[in-house]
Amino acid sequence: MDKKSRDMNFELLRIISMILIISSHYIIHSGILDTLSIFTFNYFFIDFIRALSRISVGLYVLITGYYMVKSKIKVKKLFNTWTIVLFYSLIMCLISILLKEHVGIKGIIKSFMPISSGLYWFATVYVALYTLAPFINILVNRISKNQYKILLIILFLYLVIDKTIFTGNNYIDARNGESFIWFVFLYLVAGYIRLYLKMQFNKKLLIGITIIIPFVIVILRFLSIIYFDKSLLSLFNFSNILNFTSLISFFLYFRELKIKNAKINNIIGKIAPLTFGIYLIHDNAFFKYFIWIKLFKVSEFANNPYLFLHFVFTVLTVFVICGIIELIRTKIWQLFDKTKIVKKVNKMLDQINEKFWSIMEEKNDN
Repeated sequence: MDKKSRDMNFELLRIISMILIISSHYIIHSGILDTLSIFTFNYFFIDFIRALSRISVGLYVLITGYYMVKSKIKVKKLFNTWTIVLFYSLIMCLISILLKEHVGIKGIIKSFMPISSGLYWFATVYVALYTLAPFINILVNRISKNQYKILLIILFLYLVIDKTIFTGNNYIDARNGESFIWFVFLYLVAGYIRLYLKMQFNKKLLIGITIIIPFVIVILRFLSIIYFDKSLLSLFNFSNILNFTSLISFFLYFRELKIKNAKINNIIGKIAPLTFGIYLIHDNAFFKYFIWIKLFKVSEFANNPYLFLHFVFTVLTVFVICGIIELIRTKIWQLFDKTKIVKKVNKMLDQINEKFWSIMEEKNDN
């Protein structure tokens, strides 16, 4: 598979991942779970989408690990990520205040420090992962293939098997996959796939596993509620073995996928870079409830026969509108790139980057 085609495969995966993330937020931020009538078509539909969307965040991390394991971090990219997060944090905070959403003094302070305060949990963990990626890569490059396997097996036992069986064990990963240690694990998994997993897989089998597992989760939850009066919400954890299996299967499917149509590749290449901005706009801590509860009134469709159509319309509308906003932002920022102050900042960042890597590439004489 050539590099350009491969890149578009993963860029398409990035787009699909964001659609799944929006789908997940449609469910968990809207209050629809509190109003759904149990064991109706809408109930099973929402349960399936909830299960399917659990792989969304992990896909982003796998893509990052797949490329970063053979790359060097760029201080300029890290700075740009920070500025984008800060920009949307402040803008969405201001909009939320104008819409009379509850923000508060504490919320305003958090908006000025979105990464440090965890205002966007994914951005916080992602920046931490990106910053430490060079050190992770040093480890990866200094251990053998077999040592790498053992490392992954140990992490798999602690983070997947143990958390699947003993869901209340929070001493290693307290957030069931929404954590730095989980991101590091997925980074290492993706790195191993990139460096050592050369075998090809049956694409039909991979996509089949990805689709079947959410059905299995829905069925298991149904049977558990009927016979044991237990909802088994732990099946929705990122680190549950079923979701982990689905995640890896879907990722490998896209690694095998070939997109040969130049026009489609061009469209994908224009949309994929917008996805991070789409996330920052629609999942702002102070704005997201306005979107799902006040604007689209999701919970009011909980037992409506048109829930499916409302779901599709809402998810795509959020994706498109936020994508347009992010596109406008990128065009405006391109104008600022030509200014003297931005050129000076970029030059300074390049110097810091060069100094950083000169240190990172130093040889240990001991």
